[in-house]
Amino acid sequence: MRRSKPAVVHNHFSCVDDAKVEQEAGQLLFAVRHARYDRVIVCTGPELIQMYVKIGRAVQISSSNGVVLSEDVQGATTFHVVDCLAPDTVSETQRPNCVSLMYADSSDKYVHHAWFFLRVDPYENSTIFELDSSFILHLDTFYTGYYALESVNFGNYYVGSVPDGRLKIQPREDTADYNDIASFNIYRTYLCSSSSCSYIKSFDFVEAEIFLFL
Repeated sequence: MRRSKPAVVHNHFSCVDDAKVEQEAGQLLFAVRHARYDRVIVCTGPELIQMYVKIGRAVQISSSNGVVLSEDVQGATTFHVVDCLAPDTVSETQRPNCVSLMYADSSDKYVHHAWFFLRVDPYENSTIFELDSSFILHLDTFYTGYYALESVNFGNYYVGSVPDGRLKIQPREDTADYNDIASFNIYRTYLCSSSSCSYIKSFDFVEAEIFLFL
């Protein structure tokens, strides 16, 4: 008897070639053959996220391109997580967690800090812009299950909100208030399309049906 819904497996979030897709799909099929599915649908696409500070307010882009908190849980901006623009400035152990955030509604706008405050601007081919746009993504730094973003070029400076709702990088403090403003929930979303870097592909197998997100 066949299951009514396909399994959903979240894996890598980068574009891959057909050979790798088939290899990964085959490995996954072998692992779940007992589930009685009949096909594998492979969806590759970027990792998209929305962020909320610990108290629940959404992170969004203001009309002046600043990165701010919303008044409530509504209006979260979607960001595209990419490899950081300044990978050579961090250690090998930190490199997998070094990220840059692109504004998902634009092909070239990055979150960066300017005079410590976060904003979104088009990419600039400069070392300082690449450094200002690079962050180490930490898990469980201040609270279990919450994320924190540490500046690459200002070590021990974390992204947090100030009373007017703007986000800025601030030196770490050992206080509950600081821990609250520098801790974020991150929710991932997935984009499937027919573009060159995001596509859906189907492989037919006996007794296997899975959605594989690469």
